[in-house]
Amino acid sequence: MSVELRYQKQIVDDVKFFDRRSYAIKMSNRFIAGIPDLLIKVPDYEILFVEVKYTVLPKTSNTVLVETTAIQKRTLKVMAGAGLAVAVWVFVDVGKSTGIAKVGWDRISIDIDPAKLIYRPKGKIWPIKELLTNPDGYGIW
Repeated sequence: MSVELRYQKQIVDDVKFFDRRSYAIKMSNRFIAGIPDLLIKVPDYEILFVEVKYTVLPKTSNTVLVETTAIQKRTLKVMAGAGLAVAVWVFVDVGKSTGIAKVGWDRISIDIDPAKLIYRPKGKIWPIKELLTNPDGYGIW
């Protein structure tokens, strides 16, 4: 299983654990191009479609590429235009840990401040509420 797929599975499992009424599913597969990776619905929050990316923070720069494909960008743009909530969550390996940078569908690159990433506390689930509501830093969609 690739690192990106492992993080997708973690998010799906953690959303379901966060609130048993929640729904999360991996939507995309290698046979359907452009579909976002995840659909997440938590009570009291709108449905969110998430494209997941994984990268390693370079040693010489704090800039990372988001690396959504052209068809992924087109699909996310159309979905956003139809009023759906869409986001790209970039899992950034910063050495001893990995955090999430939440970015809009149209971002090409992002300057990473490791202090602004959202981290999964050791032995706990990803902070689902923060992932869904954090208005600061990386997270406007």
